[in-house]
Amino acid sequence: MTRPDIAYAASLVGPFTANPSTLHWKAVHRKLRYIRATTEHCLLLGGGTGKQASKQANSLVLTVYADADFAGEIDGMQSTSSFTIIDPYGATVNWRSLKQSTVAKSTADTEFNAIAVSAKEGIWLQKLQRELYPSVFSKHKEKKSYIQLFNDNQAYIASLMNGKFCASTRHVGVRYFWLKEIIETGEAEIEYMRTDEMVADGLTKALEKTKHELFIAMLGMY
Repeated sequence: MTRPDIAYAASLVGPFTANPSTLHWKAVHRKLRYIRATTEHCLLLGGGTGKQASKQANSLVLTVYADADFAGEIDGMQSTSSFTIIDPYGATVNWRSLKQSTVAKSTADTEFNAIAVSAKEGIWLQKLQRELYPSVFSKHKEKKSYIQLFNDNQAYIASLMNGKFCASTRHVGVRYFWLKEIIETGEAEIEYMRTDEMVADGLTKALEKTKHELFIAMLGMY
């Protein structure tokens, strides 16, 4: 529950808990060995450092990193969605790694599904912040309060920003127009981010050791 670094691995074996094969059992043993070797790792809440944390704290912004792996699930050709949400002080407060319920026809469709789910979660947390700490928001009215979305698919962002709605993405039409609406009303902003800087990348696929260590650092696990 507090180890986002194993969220993707857990999502792979989770569906087979009722009837695991020898392969699944070996995978679980590998994960247990990893957990035992990293028992000291934990999320540091409220202890974010660096320019990003400082910038967020000055603007009351929730940062949402959304990513997806297109058709990564071999059996059903389903894609994996993921997101990581970082609070105004640079701490990871929410994350998810899950298979999409429908089969996407393109990478853009996959990203539409992933970013819509993450944006919905981010807006809910932003509203929860306002309810829990109304005095903070009223005291700093001059500061910006919105969710900052980051994604590593330029085709998706271009489609969303220039209003060109391709036929291949009509099955996610409702999500498309909802995303356009929250961006136009100022509830959210969206920007491109390179894959190697994408905090949610490790929630969509297995990473080699060096990239996994970078992923842990970006999550704020120490």
